[in-house]
Amino acid sequence: MVEENDLFRSITANLTKDKIQLQTLNSNLVKEKDRFRILSNKLVREINQSETRYKAMAVQRDKIQNWYNNMTDQKNQLQILNSNLVEQSDLLQARTVNLTKDKIQLQTLNSNLVKEKDRFQILSNKLVREINQSETRYKAMAVQRDKIQNWYNNMTDQKNQLQILNSNLVEQSDLLQARTVNLTKDKIQLQTLNSNLVKEKDRFQILSNKLVREINQSETRYKAMAVQRDKIQNWYNNMTDEKNQLQILNSNLVEERRKLQSQNDNLTKERNQIHLEMGGLQKALSNFGWKYFKSSLYSISTVKMKWTAGRLHCNKSGADLVVINSKEEMIFVHSLIGDLGAWLGLTDAENEGVWKWVDGKDLTTSYWIRGQPNNGGIHGNDDCGVIVFKEPALQSWNDMPCHYISFVICEKSV
Repeated sequence: MVEENDLFRSITANLTKDKIQLQTLNSNLVKEKDRFRILSNKLVREINQSETRYKAMAVQRDKIQNWYNNMTDQKNQLQILNSNLVEQSDLLQARTVNLTKDKIQLQTLNSNLVKEKDRFQILSNKLVREINQSETRYKAMAVQRDKIQNWYNNMTDQKNQLQILNSNLVEQSDLLQARTVNLTKDKIQLQTLNSNLVKEKDRFQILSNKLVREINQSETRYKAMAVQRDKIQNWYNNMTDEKNQLQILNSNLVEERRKLQSQNDNLTKERNQIHLEMGGLQKALSNFGWKYFKSSLYSISTVKMKWTAGRLHCNKSGADLVVINSKEEMIFVHSLIGDLGAWLGLTDAENEGVWKWVDGKDLTTSYWIRGQPNNGGIHGNDDCGVIVFKEPALQSWNDMPCHYISFVICEKSV
């Protein structure tokens, strides 16, 4: 009975150690869960699209919680086992022989469990390589498996309890396999998330480069616009100065216009007065046989005379034979002769074909009748110019012999 009590105490101590180990394992799992949650929160802050992973971790947390509950149930079962040990202590002696036979079977089972342990150890190591951040948890699980194995060795005399424990280990194995599947899914999700993050990083890099180019282009455009703005400002300042100058000039022009208007009014009055005086002068000149036109006086003789005698006639009154300087003057002079002809102050007596006015100027503008001058045809002595009354004013000149007689038009400047 003492040996049974010692065995019971030993089993109880082992169960207590197992409980502590299970609590440690649970604490490690809780820490592992918290670490995964911290990692999840970090990824959520970095990438807004990590909501799926967070949900997956929440599912994983629930699975861990279920596993923890299963471990708690196992602990309760061990406690029930402890109670059953008290009841079954009397049966231990009778079962010693059977346990001896079962020892070989248990050793075989132990060997299988060791192989299963090794297989799970390989799987655990593989998962450790795939998920670097799970190393602590797997090591803790490996230690836990070793402790469970030692517990199996200590319970070699407890066939029924070992069978129950074996069943629990099978359930744990299923849980581990399920967890392995979940971890594999987490790995795939993490790989997918990493791929998405790489793509997102590349997209943000492209967007960043695009933004940098747009910022550089915007800076270039801003600098160009600043230069254009400065040019526009300078242009505006110049235009403002020019406007001010134009306003000043406009004021000056207005004042000058006012002065010119005043001068014009005065000149108009003077012109009107001169016209009045000229009207009186014209009457007075007409009485003496003179006509006024653009600063010159014109007179036509009452008798005909030769070209040379006509010039002497004009010289006696301080005049000379008429010199035509413009079309208007030609029309005016033509109006004076009426139905008469009259000598012009024009001759080529000095050099045949080179017509000159009596004031010494060369002839530049002429109003000859078509076909004239012809120097009198076969006679060849038409050296003096004459106005023919029956022709239009601007086609009324002819060359005649200077000894012919005609009326004379005299001209003198006022």
